[in-house]
Amino acid sequence: MERLNIKYIDQINAFHGWLLTNPVPASARIVWFSLIHFCNKTGWKAEFNLAMSVLETDTGLSRRTIERARSILQESGLIHVKARAGNQSPIYKIIPFVRQYDAQSDAQSATGGHDDAQSDAQSVAQSDHIPRHKDIKTKDNRVYDDVGYKEVLKAYRKNIYPCPGRWI
Repeated sequence: MERLNIKYIDQINAFHGWLLTNPVPASARIVWFSLIHFCNKTGWKAEFNLAMSVLETDTGLSRRTIERARSILQESGLIHVKARAGNQSPIYKIIPFVRQYDAQSDAQSATGGHDDAQSDAQSVAQSDHIPRHKDIKTKDNRVYDDVGYKEVLKAYRKNIYPCPGRWI
C-alpha cells in the first residue's frame, strides 16, 4: 500500500497559494479540504475510497454540487476520481502540491538560482547590531518620548476615558 510523503499544513498553505492564481468555486474548495482531511485520516494513503454520503455530511453540500466540484478539481489537476460499478464508493487520489514545488525548487537549484557570495555578505550585514530607541519604559515608570503618542493619549483621556493621575 503506497502512502504519500506529505505534510498537512504544507498542502493547505500550497492550496491557498494556488487559489490566488486559480480561483475555483467555494464548493470545490470545501470538497478539496474534505478530501485532504479524509486522506490524512487514512494515514496519507495514495488512493482511498470515500462514500458520497460521507462527503455530503462532511461538506453540507448536495450530491450534484459535490459532483460538479469534483469535476472542477479533476480538471484543475488536484485530484483523480475513479468511479466504480454498483454502489461502491469512488476511489480518490490527491495530487500533492509539495511534489510540484519540489520539482520547481530542484530546477532552480540546477540553474544556479542561489548566489553564495551574496548570501554570505547578506548574513554578515544582518548580524550587525540594530540600534533601538531607549526612551520607552514599561510598567509603573512609563515614559513616552514620542510627541504623537502624547497627543493621542491626551485626546483619548479628554474625550473617551478620563484617567486619574498624570501619565504624561
